[in-house]
Amino acid sequence: MGHFYLEFFLDDYVRSEKNTFEYLLEGYDKEWQSLGQQNHIRFTGLAPGNYVLKVRSISSKGISAMNQLSIPIYVDQLFYKTWWFIGLILLGVLIAISYLLFMRFRRLKMVFDLRIAIASDIHDNLGSSLTSIAMESEILEEDATAEQQIMFRKISTSCRLAISSMRDMVWSIDERNGTIKNLFDKWSEHAQQMLGLAGIPYRFNFDSRLNEEKLSALERQELFSIFKEAVLNSIKHSNGETILIDVIKEERTMILLIRNKIKASSQGKSAGSGLKNMQMRAAKINGKLAIQSEEEFELRLMISLRKKFTIFGKR
Repeated sequence: MGHFYLEFFLDDYVRSEKNTFEYLLEGYDKEWQSLGQQNHIRFTGLAPGNYVLKVRSISSKGISAMNQLSIPIYVDQLFYKTWWFIGLILLGVLIAISYLLFMRFRRLKMVFDLRIAIASDIHDNLGSSLTSIAMESEILEEDATAEQQIMFRKISTSCRLAISSMRDMVWSIDERNGTIKNLFDKWSEHAQQMLGLAGIPYRFNFDSRLNEEKLSALERQELFSIFKEAVLNSIKHSNGETILIDVIKEERTMILLIRNKIKASSQGKSAGSGLKNMQMRAAKINGKLAIQSEEEFELRLMISLRKKFTIFGKR
């Protein structure tokens, strides 16, 4: 802001104490302002721009001076309020935000590529090694003694179980399986294996609005583990009727609902440690899990879906 000070006098030395002054700052004042006998003027905080200061005097005899003082004044803008400085600041902020977004995208891509590489290496290297051990155990079992056959059978079974667990783990960390549709396909595959072997009919209903919704690796892993435990409990307490599996979307929430009639001997029994494990897994992904097992076994799991980002913000 502009600061200005001016001192002046009138060359009338007869009763000079009676001389009076007036001023007008064009561009700021609309009327002449009286200074009385004060022979100086000070301006502070003038906004940037062009002004003209006019000063006139009246002598002690009441005669106005023939001439008036006229001084042009220019107040320059502070550099940090100029358009070019503000433009540079905005450009710098834009560059900084762009750089941060680029680095975040780069880190996410690195994690994405790393998870795919780890998943591929585990599947190809560890998976093939375990498969070889299982096959060699089965071959050796043919010519072994009865006691050795039991041992080789246990080794083969353990390897097969390890391969199955490894495939589930690899599936959960592979970022190419990031949508709920991929999770649904995995659930469907597991239900077909388990319920098909048990000879229990089931019906799967999936809300297609969930197809492109994304899940993190932790969410995929915990949701798949909860589903496996729920299917196992359904088989354990089933009375042979159809098991109903529904995956529903309500606003920004996904709901997994598993229901089936249970046999009389299982009514009122809890899922034991399985329930505790499912509750613990649901809590890890901020999900809400409710199970009841009176005449009907019902599992209801609710999990909030991620916010979607668009150029207009979250939705």
